[in-house]
Amino acid sequence: MKTLAFFCILLLTASFVAADDASGSCYVIIDHETYFCDDIRPGKATTRIFRNGKLFMKIPTLLVNAYQKDGKLFERMPVVNKNQDTAGWAFMQFITSREGYRLYRGCSNCLHYDPATGQIAPENPVYRYYVFKNGKFISISDDYNDIALLKQFSVKRLS
Repeated sequence: MKTLAFFCILLLTASFVAADDASGSCYVIIDHETYFCDDIRPGKATTRIFRNGKLFMKIPTLLVNAYQKDGKLFERMPVVNKNQDTAGWAFMQFITSREGYRLYRGCSNCLHYDPATGQIAPENPVYRYYVFKNGKFISISDDYNDIALLKQFSVKRLS
């Protein structure tokens, strides 16, 4: 009887530990394949995927659709300029969704160019919030409407 109780407790403990590890794990989505890993280092040209502390795979960043790192999901989304034309693609952090609309946060001038204003920006990061529905761009925040946009999604300002 003691042995049975011990195995039940051991099984429950193992399942909680496994569930905790799965929630914080990193993964990369390439086409329709998901690769779980210990760490991911996205770069401009290549993305490096690590397993067990060793380089597992090195792939072109253009092939990566999404990745999760440190509990944050990043998806490859279009960057829209002030004329609402697609100026390029970037990984944006998924924040939340509501009624089919998805809110993303993208670093507007991490490459020292702000597509919302069309100006060369200073080195300190400025974050813009993008709203998409069914993968199509709906709106972008600016310095005046970002607080109202975040309130629509019941989100406090992120730092």
